[in-house]
Amino acid sequence: MGINMHVYTVYGVRLEWDQEFYDIYEELDEALLDEFGYSKRPPEDRQIEALIDGMGGDYMILGHIIYDSGDFRYCEGMNNYQEIDMSNLESIERLYKEKFKRLYPDHYHLIAHHDFKLINVIHYS
Repeated sequence: MGINMHVYTVYGVRLEWDQEFYDIYEELDEALLDEFGYSKRPPEDRQIEALIDGMGGDYMILGHIIYDSGDFRYCEGMNNYQEIDMSNLESIERLYKEKFKRLYPDHYHLIAHHDFKLINVIHYS
């Protein structure tokens, strides 16, 4: 088993682990994999963007992924530079929260009253 490592910039919120949310998130993810497979991405309106620490269960970062470095494991498809447009962050937050509320209405409270922040994280999977 190898470990994949990505550097991400996310506009969102960092939360402590929530097992109930993780279970329903994974259930939807599995259903989308069954429907679309690994080679075709599902439509964006069918799932939220999230970084979930499935290895340690320490955190969940819910928000829009602005930057993904690519996988350092193989150093292929690396994205070493990207400028971030700061002018549309309010719109990104509003649209993300709307999608989250539509897909996970019983868990909307997890992000409803949090202000989004720019979050840099090294994520292992």
